[in-house]
Amino acid sequence: MASIEIKNKELITLLEKDGPFPLEFVQQEFQPIYSVEHAHFTFLSLNRTRILLITAFGMVTTTGWTQGHLQPFIYIQPPPDGIWDFVFVARPPSGVVAEMISPISATYVWKMVGYDLKGVRIHSATKTITQLITDEPKHITEVKSGFEIGKKAA
Repeated sequence: MASIEIKNKELITLLEKDGPFPLEFVQQEFQPIYSVEHAHFTFLSLNRTRILLITAFGMVTTTGWTQGHLQPFIYIQPPPDGIWDFVFVARPPSGVVAEMISPISATYVWKMVGYDLKGVRIHSATKTITQLITDEPKHITEVKSGFEIGKKAA
């Protein structure tokens, strides 16, 4: 299995604390990707429910990485600065791979209810980026449907 050495000092510091930290990639086969390069937000409103899509783009060092996703840090209380932390992780390849820098992306769906969200900080093995809500245009796409989120269609 391919593995990436974590060189990002911010991520190492967060992982060494008692919390908050993302346990999922430590306990399972997911590992931080090599580098996170860019992130952007897409604002949606679905039947008056505000949704934020957080999309991140990064790089891995070989082919074959799959299931890239943004793993949120688990907070006991919301972060005081309003900037929420995520680790960009993916499942590394298990067989023969080509050694080449390859792109990977992931999207996290955030149902915006009751949280003070000013931005996100996304960590990878070598880099951390911060994307603030104020850096994005305020355009919200309204999507109307006869269904509500979380309800079954008849």
